[in-house]
Amino acid sequence: MWQKTFVDTLWTQDNTLFIEGNSKSLTGITGVNYEITPKQYVGIKYTITSFPPNKSVSSMSSTVLADGKLYDKWSSQEESSYNNNPSHRFNAYYNGDFGKLKIDFNTDLYANKQSKRSHVTETSQEYDNRTVNSENNVSNRLIASKLVLTYPVFSGNLSFGSEYTNTHRTDDYLSEEKFVPSSNTTIHDQNNALFAEYSILTPVGQLGAGLRYENVCSDYFSNDIKVEEQSRKYNQWFPNISFGTRLKDVSMQLSYTAKTKRPTYWQLSNNVFYGNRFTLQTGNPFLQPTITHDITLVGVWKFVQVMSSYKNEKDAIIYWTEQMEENPAVSVVAYRNLEKLPSLTTLVTLSPKFGIWSPQLTGGFIKQWLTIMSHDTPITLNKPLFFGSFNNSFQLPKNFVFTVDSRFQRNGNYQNVYVTENQFIVNAGITKTFFDERLGIQIKGEDIFYGLRDGNLLYNSKMELWQKNRYDTRKFEFTVRYKLNAARSKYKGTGAGDSEIGRF
Repeated sequence: MWQKTFVDTLWTQDNTLFIEGNSKSLTGITGVNYEITPKQYVGIKYTITSFPPNKSVSSMSSTVLADGKLYDKWSSQEESSYNNNPSHRFNAYYNGDFGKLKIDFNTDLYANKQSKRSHVTETSQEYDNRTVNSENNVSNRLIASKLVLTYPVFSGNLSFGSEYTNTHRTDDYLSEEKFVPSSNTTIHDQNNALFAEYSILTPVGQLGAGLRYENVCSDYFSNDIKVEEQSRKYNQWFPNISFGTRLKDVSMQLSYTAKTKRPTYWQLSNNVFYGNRFTLQTGNPFLQPTITHDITLVGVWKFVQVMSSYKNEKDAIIYWTEQMEENPAVSVVAYRNLEKLPSLTTLVTLSPKFGIWSPQLTGGFIKQWLTIMSHDTPITLNKPLFFGSFNNSFQLPKNFVFTVDSRFQRNGNYQNVYVTENQFIVNAGITKTFFDERLGIQIKGEDIFYGLRDGNLLYNSKMELWQKNRYDTRKFEFTVRYKLNAARSKYKGTGAGDSEIGRF
């Protein structure tokens, strides 16, 4: 991993980083589903996920050059411990028909707490040594509800409803040293949405159109004082329209969708994390949500499927580095919005069947159009990123199933990154079932040829960062599964506020 910073001095870092860690989780689910009548259901479900305490250790060695001459050598080690409280999610739903009117209502409650302690020791060959201790405590709460009503109108169906989410997050970051500041932030979000969609089957095909309105109020507090510049209010409309038809053996659908994706809470964070004395990482509380306009065409003919999608992302969120004003040698890795990021994705999938062999071959590419300024030079990042997969399933006698799956990715551009490494990953397995498929035994190997790797060259205002990662993901799995009760769940709850939970 190397890092070049183009300021009054050309700073070059050659870094080697090793990370070891483990992560465990235990999830329990319980619920009740009640059939009031054959057309009306209610139910509740409770999900608890616990996280046993775990640790990670990372070590990094750095050689730093100033205009090509040795400046210093650093050796640092970070020990992190995680003690997270269990997360709780409670879902309740009602699903019913009243004549032609269909009602679907869901409500969710969610809460979790996360805690991390970090101890960094950094040894310098030429200058002073450093120790950085920090503690980060995060608490999240969510209330969400969603109501959808469906009713036949003329020869089609009209769906309309509302969605409400209320989230509260506190993020307390305490640093014991002067090298990074402490911070305490609270974000309180409230989102009220109304939506409607109408679909109708016409003589020439299926036509659908919809509209969604969102009213968002986000209040940002620093040390319990509201910060108006970082608080947000949005009133936005998001339309969608689609048309699908069939011409002999070919099915086609053309659609347009506008939607929003809000920054994650980590991306909005004010916390400053210590990498080394020339590299810090933080969030950006001034980020705007990304608005995506998507035009997609899908065609299907027998076992062939083709998809092409053109997207234009307004205020796309990317990694971006700026230099510290009082010391330009220090790079602060954060995020920023791009004015726009257009891209084209094309995908072709073939799924034929030859006796016992069921292959699926997929290939495609993503091409974007982006030019950015990096150390006062325009950088064009338009190289397509090709990817694909080849999955194979063989139905053998006596209930044996043999699978060989592979996927690959070539180098290319994604946002302000040039992906430098090719990937080729192969998984294989064999499964045998007994007793009318109640008992199953599976042997599986993943990443057999040690092909999972990535390399990223990140372009920024005054800095270029290249990082190559190798992952030891090779593993062998032996699974025995017995179905005591093969009945499918009748639970009809679909949840509410999933996108907000993802932001946590």
